[in-house]
Amino acid sequence: MATFFMNPVCVRLGGLTIHWYGVLMALGFLAGLVNWWWLGRRRGLGLDFCSDLLFWVMVAGIIGARAAYVLAHLETFAEAP
Repeated sequence: MATFFMNPVCVRLGGLTIHWYGVLMALGFLAGLVNWWWLGRRRGLGLDFCSDLLFWVMVAGIIGARAAYVLAHLETFAEAP
């Protein structure tokens, strides 16, 4: 049975390496913005409000994900912060 793995690097431009994880994360954020803007428009909210709120939700999500990672690996971070 053959096993196939995806190359984690999407593209290399000189010294800049773009990984698939980052590309898919950006597409997910963009899909969230489009969805939130569509839902907000139905409720009479403007694009500025929707994009500002989504920005802060993304920041909170990234910080929360990092905090969860640190808590899950607390003994490693306690040994060498």
